[in-house]
Amino acid sequence: MNGKSLYRWGRKNSQGTSTQTGEGMILTPLLRTAAILVLVLAAAFGVWRLVVYRSPVDRGIAALNEAFAAQRPLQSRVTELRYARYSSTRGDKSAINQSALDLSSLLLQTALHDAPSTQTRHAVGRVYLLKGEFDRAITEFEEALKTSPANARLHSDLAAALLEKAKLERRDDESGRSETTLAGSYDQVNEALTLDSSMLDARFNRALLFEAMGLDPQALADWEKYLSLDSNSQWATEVRSHIEEIRKRTERASKREADLFTEFTNAQQAGVDDQMWQVFSKSHLRTGNYITNTIVDKYLDAATTARKDEADKWSQALFRLGELSRTRSGDSFTSDMSRAYSG
Repeated sequence: MNGKSLYRWGRKNSQGTSTQTGEGMILTPLLRTAAILVLVLAAAFGVWRLVVYRSPVDRGIAALNEAFAAQRPLQSRVTELRYARYSSTRGDKSAINQSALDLSSLLLQTALHDAPSTQTRHAVGRVYLLKGEFDRAITEFEEALKTSPANARLHSDLAAALLEKAKLERRDDESGRSETTLAGSYDQVNEALTLDSSMLDARFNRALLFEAMGLDPQALADWEKYLSLDSNSQWATEVRSHIEEIRKRTERASKREADLFTEFTNAQQAGVDDQMWQVFSKSHLRTGNYITNTIVDKYLDAATTARKDEADKWSQALFRLGELSRTRSGDSFTSDMSRAYSG
């Protein structure tokens, strides 16, 4: 074989076994296969990160849901937690998956230790909240809000922690601290709804808060608003139970108040001061005394429609009630009120 033939043979064989790059580098079939494999693996890793991979926080929240899948320990809603029936029995841990709760706590505490952030603090706060460690939950939520003050979910969960803490304070502490704690819960849940008016967790929790504060009309309005946003879930079924209970409670209260006023007017007409005082004493409400409020309403209605005899009758009843209150309890408020209206 001469030199020219040898050259043609080399060109033919090299073209069948390698590829020349723009820089003159030769890629053999083995290297080309390896490069393709690297690209495929990189693409697969990207898909895995997007579709399959779950962060420690994601796995911790999943374990937390598993821990309370059969029963939730709090009446309040906690963000990222799926529905579970509520048990009102204090300290009932029979339905808790303790292994899942321990796993959740480990994953989330480790994530917070390794990478403190709004997300990890919020997640750990949820664990404390569901375990009933309200002060620790409040601390985590407040720390997280320092770096994310416009986070509606954080405000909602902080409101839930304060509400649940207030319930304990009201039951175990007569100092009145619970009212301050309830006020803090109100501020937080309002902020959550200001940031996101369609947020179901916050809407649910504010209705619970109004019930705890004895404000049934406001609670009813929030429950009905909730149903306009979510009418088919298991949460919605629970909401309907609250609405039904408020309506029953309102009916009972209306009947009781009507009975009390009838009893008071009968005692007044009979001139039995002791009975008048007893009825008045058991008619105190958050909005004042029901007997006093009703007499004032009746007086104003008669006075503004020129029914002088009827107005005088209710003015005299208010004056007599004021004298009883001043002489028996030293409270001159009703007496002063009667003079103001009679003047």
